[in-house]
Amino acid sequence: MAPFMRGKNRFANMKLGVLSDTHDNVDAIVAAFRMFHERDVCRVIHCGDLTSPEMAVFFRAIPTHFVLGNCDSPLEMMKPAIESAGGVVYESVGFMEFGGRRIAWTHGHDWSRLLQLESSGDYEFVFHGHTHQPRQHQHGSAWIINPGALYRASRYSCVVLDATSGRVEFIEVSPETRATAR
Repeated sequence: MAPFMRGKNRFANMKLGVLSDTHDNVDAIVAAFRMFHERDVCRVIHCGDLTSPEMAVFFRAIPTHFVLGNCDSPLEMMKPAIESAGGVVYESVGFMEFGGRRIAWTHGHDWSRLLQLESSGDYEFVFHGHTHQPRQHQHGSAWIINPGALYRASRYSCVVLDATSGRVEFIEVSPETRATAR
C-alpha cells in the first residue's frame, strides 16, 4: 500500500528507520538497510557521524535525512554528496512530520540542544546518537530515543518507528563481517 493513499489507510506503511554513528562502516550500513527493507521502511533518518561524504551513496535505496555529528566532514563536503545520493542534510538538528508524528533529531554531542528538544513539548519523538548506546526514555510527552551505533558498540543497533501505531522496535544489526572503519 502506498504511503500517500487517501482514506483510512493513508498511513498504513509509515515506517521510519533511524540510525546513528555509522562511521563509514559499509558492512553494517548495508546490513541495516537490508533489515529496513524487510520491515518496509519508507524513510530513514541518520543522527550524525556518517563521517565521510563517500558513504552517502549507500543510503540511495531509501530517502534519508541526515544531521551532522562531531566526527562528520564539514557541511560543504557532506551536502553535495548527500544531495547527489537523493538525501537531505540539516546541519545540527532536523525536524519533520512523519505519519502525523512530530519528530526531531540531532547528533547529541551538544547536550544543551538535546535537552532543549526533549523539554520543548513540541515533539513526540526526539532521536539522537553520539553515545553509541541504545536507550529509550520518556520526558513529558516525548519519547527520547538513541538507536545505538553501527560502529564501536558491543552490539550494533538501529530503530524502526511505526508511525501508525507509535511502536518503536530496536533491531540488532549483524553484518557478516565487522569492517574496519573510522
